[in-house]
Amino acid sequence: MSTPSPSPMSNNGKMPRCLIEKEFERKRAYDIMRRMDSEQHSLTICEWGARGFASIAGMAMTTQNAESLADFLDDGGCEALVQIMNKYAEMSVVVAAYGCLTASILAWSLRELKEFLGEIGAGEIIVFATTMHIGDPLVSEFGTRAIGLLAKQNISNSYRLAQAGACDALAQAGNFGFNLRHDRAVDVAANVCLAFSELAEAVNATRLMECGASALVVELTKYHHKSDDFARAAMRAICALASLNAQHREELGRCDVCPLVVKMLYLHTTIPQIVLEGCEAIMHLSLSPNNANRLGACGGCEVVCTMLNNKLQEVDFGAEVCTGAMLNLSLYGEDAKRNRLKLVQAHGIELLRKTQFSPRASYKARENIVTLLDLLATEMAQAAEANGDTSAAQQHSGATAAATPGANPYHYQAHHNGQAGHVHPARHMVQFLHGSSSDNNNGDLVSIIHGSEMKGDTVPLKVEVREVIEYSSFVPFAAGRRSPSPEQDDAATTTTTAEDEDTHSSTATHKTTSPMANSIFTQNNRTKAHNAVVEL
Repeated sequence: MSTPSPSPMSNNGKMPRCLIEKEFERKRAYDIMRRMDSEQHSLTICEWGARGFASIAGMAMTTQNAESLADFLDDGGCEALVQIMNKYAEMSVVVAAYGCLTASILAWSLRELKEFLGEIGAGEIIVFATTMHIGDPLVSEFGTRAIGLLAKQNISNSYRLAQAGACDALAQAGNFGFNLRHDRAVDVAANVCLAFSELAEAVNATRLMECGASALVVELTKYHHKSDDFARAAMRAICALASLNAQHREELGRCDVCPLVVKMLYLHTTIPQIVLEGCEAIMHLSLSPNNANRLGACGGCEVVCTMLNNKLQEVDFGAEVCTGAMLNLSLYGEDAKRNRLKLVQAHGIELLRKTQFSPRASYKARENIVTLLDLLATEMAQAAEANGDTSAAQQHSGATAAATPGANPYHYQAHHNGQAGHVHPARHMVQFLHGSSSDNNNGDLVSIIHGSEMKGDTVPLKVEVREVIEYSSFVPFAAGRRSPSPEQDDAATTTTTAEDEDTHSSTATHKTTSPMANSIFTQNNRTKAHNAVVEL
């Protein structure tokens, strides 16, 4: 038995654990298939054959032997594997475990092999085998890993697996992760989280909610968050589930995921993947007003500023994710005003101005920064006025603005009766932050968002600008790599938005073909897989 390191043959990360037996070192899949035929595919010989397939595939991957992998494919090893699993996976733990292991190794290797396995029905039989042997360490480990690798970056396989019951199978197998006395518990827990992250597509959102995926991931994280490998998988799953819809965000928040995310970010600061996906998870979670309050209370504002300062300014998407998280924390929830003050106290303004000129900052990141500077400038000016520090307020704002009598409390009007210095404090603060000293007293009305007015589940009003002015560029939400529409985050609203319905319908209408219904289609995928292996 060996545990190889990641191979350049794959971009799927860490390779699955391989069980290699010396007996099969010089055998090909054809030799195993011929012996199984000669003994009429009895249970004993098929268990021997399943072990042989796993050993051959494992050796090909560990030694990066593309020729051996091509021979396995040409000999019909994939079809023979599915055949013996269909016959004996229900009654034999050996066939189920080694069959899932072989499929996970092949799915890890090449995208073309993954597609071919999906076409010949490997996904459905793996889900079945995992369900039939819930609680077995090997089947739970290899089955959950195979499901995740088959679904990885492959929407067709993800849809097939979900239809075959993969979500429920993962939820059941994930309970093995609570068996803390077993040394494979953490591996099973990590595999379940990775599989959930790969199945987190819009078309599967309802199935994931019904099987309790969000709650299971959070509970497993409470036990295994100190493990680096598990933390990578769990943070990826939390990020993916939080990006799906408002229901998953609320469920994660109710299960106390917010303090866990903050804790894992501080525990694993040396791992860029965890840091980046953790900040992205905060960005998605904070689209919910309730979660924005929870994150502010458990140190979410401070941890985002810390990660941006220490790790993410020079990482792709780092500035975009962190500024998106800061903006959402500043806008949503009844504690939004308090969150803005926390960002200011965590040196958020200095960080934003520094990040604004980073070569890695995307257009969206710079747009978020401009909006945040506007919001934080307003907060600083209002705090100075509330504290009675007129000298500080005048330093940043020039004078005190008066609210328009009888107007909407969100609207403020600058005096423009010939007194050049009398403008709204936020405008002068923005001029100060952006290095501009010019006054523009045109009497325009601008809308200011007050976090204290955002109660509980209420989604804040969008900014209303009656006339365009130079210093107002409020954006109601920050979108990251997978940011959904913030209008979905009214927790009281349980119906699916029209955009979601379009996404569900467009994805659901994707029709799959029976694996063996179209022999020409299957042969084409075999040819693609063979050519990809030969090119290695």
